[in-house]
Amino acid sequence: VTDDVTISVVYANVTYPNTTISQLTLSIVAGTSKYNNSFTAPALVGNYNITFFANDSTNNINSSVTSNFTINDVVIPSVTVHSPQARSIYNASAIVEIAANVTDDVNVSRVYANVTYPNTTISQVTLTLVAGTSKYNNSFTTPGLLGTYNLTYFANDSSNNINSSVTSNLTVQDRVNPSVTVHNPIARSAYNVSIIIEIAANVTDDVNVTRVYANITYPNTTVSQLALTLASDNKYNA
Repeated sequence: VTDDVTISVVYANVTYPNTTISQLTLSIVAGTSKYNNSFTAPALVGNYNITFFANDSTNNINSSVTSNFTINDVVIPSVTVHSPQARSIYNASAIVEIAANVTDDVNVSRVYANVTYPNTTISQVTLTLVAGTSKYNNSFTTPGLLGTYNLTYFANDSSNNINSSVTSNLTVQDRVNPSVTVHNPIARSAYNVSIIIEIAANVTDDVNVTRVYANITYPNTTVSQLALTLASDNKYNA
């Protein structure tokens, strides 16, 4: 900026994409005719218009010079796994927190995880923001299908920059014994010789019951094994 007399003030009006105007005072760089200042690009994406104002000591103003710039969001969201950590092991029917810490320089619009089952089926789990944090989470109940489940986290910002590079996995195992309750005979029952006795138990499991049998130990210590078959509901008998 130059003038035939004296320059008194130089500033720039920066008009945001939402029409807000910010005034930025420009200061002379020693030994030059350049007036400048720094402007930190905000998180509001779009076109910014600049109008320069130069005022001399007799109040002559030049406001005819303009410029503009555009702020783009080209940075993908940052994603770190919170849970489950890779190679975590859970029992079938366990409730697992699927969670990731997600941040973005502008705005996070959507976070979800694709869970790939051992049989290659894919289930999408939407993760929601935990208030006051950068953690996005949801619950996932492990099914009765045993094996390794692979997780891929997806974070999408408002400019459609997607981070899908973060993964984890978990393994579902069956480490719980079946539940067995006696149906018949009740302990200390007494029967006459040659009578037909129902041997029965109620059996359940968090995954699958494959075989039920009873060992009958005779008074002379002989052991007889009796296979029980499913009769109804959870009852196995012979």
